[in-house]
Amino acid sequence: MKKYAIVILTLLTFVTVVEFSIVMPLGPQIADKYSISRNHISWLFVGYTFMGVFTPIIGYLADKYGLKRFIISSVVFFIIGAFMNSVVTSAVGYFIGRSIIGLGYYAITTLVIVYSSKIISYNHLGIVSGIYKFAFAGAMFAAPIIGTFYVQYFDISALYLSLAIATFILLLLLIPIKEIKGENDISLGDLKNMMKDRNVILMMTATFMLSVPSVFFFNYLSTHLQDIGYSVERASMMFTIVASGSIFAAILILLISDKVGKLRMAKVGIVIATFAMLGFLFNIDIVIIIAGILFGIGYDIIWGLFFPVSSKMYDVGVNSYIAVLSMSMAAAGVFTNLVAPIVMEKWNFSGNVVISFVALILTFITFYYGTIKFKSRLN
Repeated sequence: MKKYAIVILTLLTFVTVVEFSIVMPLGPQIADKYSISRNHISWLFVGYTFMGVFTPIIGYLADKYGLKRFIISSVVFFIIGAFMNSVVTSAVGYFIGRSIIGLGYYAITTLVIVYSSKIISYNHLGIVSGIYKFAFAGAMFAAPIIGTFYVQYFDISALYLSLAIATFILLLLLIPIKEIKGENDISLGDLKNMMKDRNVILMMTATFMLSVPSVFFFNYLSTHLQDIGYSVERASMMFTIVASGSIFAAILILLISDKVGKLRMAKVGIVIATFAMLGFLFNIDIVIIIAGILFGIGYDIIWGLFFPVSSKMYDVGVNSYIAVLSMSMAAAGVFTNLVAPIVMEKWNFSGNVVISFVALILTFITFYYGTIKFKSRLN
């Protein structure tokens, strides 16, 4: 049953990440469909990221009443949002539908890794994390191809209907998996005290900063490439190139993270992503391609290991702790989706790149000091 659960959760990760990733290369087309400025596309996604703020509540409830129950509930929200976006015709309707999807996505992201950490030992969690990272990278690789196909032959509404149907099938397949309740219930007071802990604050900051490139970089890469002369298909191909780096990151996580140490490898990932980001300051094809591959490797190494490492920092209230980190990720999404359009208008894509570079430096600093106390148990 453990293998069955991992397979279904891997497929669930793939489908939800396809939706998460597909709006990046299709951002300009989504903006055109709903008649908003391409530079303001991030504002259409604010509701999606804001919903992640509620993940600590879901994590707290999952600690008390069971992980499976709330994974299924989160999937239901995702289905409702996807179906809604398959029928809406206005920007407001899309905003609401994707907000509901966001509530499901952030909860799923949180609970899947926690569920896995409960059924798989930490010594083998790197392998499972690698499998999930394969699903994530595969989704990022496939998303531009899928998106281009739907834009050429169908439309965005048909895309969301397909996502709703696929997720509904996975909902049915989730029913047989085992229910798991938190080993130690925590009170709301414990949750508040947790958020005052120095190391938790550092990890929340690391999560926030690590999330910055997700909007400042990914949401505007396609717009930038099209502005400098790339076609829609060629711009989408760049996301596929970045995803190829992500696939290589998944292979590395799967094969060596348990041997060299997950914490150690995560730090290396941050360093690679940080320096690769600078390559996007140059509008030279070969530089962009190399930077894209290296960034995909580094950024997905750290994201692939961030939550598995974090899940083993504390023994009590793990669901709630991971949910708090997801809340920080969502808060970053809200902030960056509001600010990125302003930066893009004033300083163009280079301004977004510089901010992403600084954010990654701060990620390394806060992640290093946030985990140093737990170093012996995390490598």
